[in-house]
Amino acid sequence: MADDDQIVLYRYDYQCNYDNNVSLYCQQFEAIKETPGGYWIAWPDRKNNRRWVAKNAIVSFAYADKKDALRNFMKRKRKQIFFAQNSLDRAKKGLELAEEEKLILNYAVEVDSTEVSAQLLTI
Repeated sequence: MADDDQIVLYRYDYQCNYDNNVSLYCQQFEAIKETPGGYWIAWPDRKNNRRWVAKNAIVSFAYADKKDALRNFMKRKRKQIFFAQNSLDRAKKGLELAEEEKLILNYAVEVDSTEVSAQLLTI
């Protein structure tokens, strides 16, 4: 791969600041090396400081076209929302069941204390 035909790959993501303001940004990765199946890009979070990205994968880490990168970001966020919503629904149901159990336990405690008081009066 010659220097003059440098390949750039794109990946969209978002960041959130302390005020909970969300902003979208597009990362650009220059391909370090091209292989028949993909590209090596610089990636400092990895042990070897690079990451391999497939050329023709259905789902990829980064894309040669910004439209594909944005489309992938939207797909990732829809999936994240789906899982978060399912988790929220399960948490709400768990809390609802705990509230029902609390009512049962409180009732049982009230009945027990009433029975104890009645028994004490008969002694």
